[in-house]
Amino acid sequence: MPRALFIRLAPWLRFQNRHPHDLMWPCSLLYSAAIARQSGWQARVLDTHVEPMDPQALCNEVVNDGADVVFIDSMTPTIQWSIELAELLRARAPSVRIYGIGQHVSARPQDVLDERGLFDGILRGEHEAGIAALLSGQAFDTVPGATTWDGEVHEHGSHAEVKDLGALPPLDPQGLHLDRYRMQSATVPQFGK
Repeated sequence: MPRALFIRLAPWLRFQNRHPHDLMWPCSLLYSAAIARQSGWQARVLDTHVEPMDPQALCNEVVNDGADVVFIDSMTPTIQWSIELAELLRARAPSVRIYGIGQHVSARPQDVLDERGLFDGILRGEHEAGIAALLSGQAFDTVPGATTWDGEVHEHGSHAEVKDLGALPPLDPQGLHLDRYRMQSATVPQFGK
C-alpha cells in the first residue's frame, strides 16, 4: 500500500519562542490524511510542534517511514526549513514526490518552485480539496490548486477550495501525541491543558 506523509514544521525549532501560545491539532493535515486513507493510502501526520527534530533527524524519519509522497506544510517562518528539508530528501530519497502545501507556498509558490526541482509541485489554497485527485494519479495540472514549474511557475486553475465541509471525513488523530497539545488562553482559562 502506498504511503503519504504530511509534515507540519514548527517555526520555534529554528528560532527561540518564549511567548505563551495555544497549540492545537494540525486539523488541515489530519483531514488530508483521512482523505488519503479513504483513497487507499497509508497516511501519517508528523507534527514537529510536538515532536521536535532537527532537519537531519526529520529527514531520517521521512526516509525510515518509507513515504512515497511527502507534503510539507509551510508558513513564512518555516519556508527556509521547508527548502532545507526538501534538499535533504532529494539527496537521500530522490524518488519521493514532494509537494508544498500551506499559507506561504500558496501565496508565493515561486519561493520553492525553481530550477532546483526540490518540489514536484504546490497545492495552493485548501489542499484538502486536491489530495484525493493527486493521490489517485490524476494528471497533476488538473488537480485543484496545482502549481508547477517548467522554467517558470504555472498556476493551473484557482486556489483549491473545500466547498462542502460536511463531505470531509472525520478527524483521526492516530499517531499524534495528544497529551502534548494545549490551550492556554487568557480569555478562556477553563480550557487549561
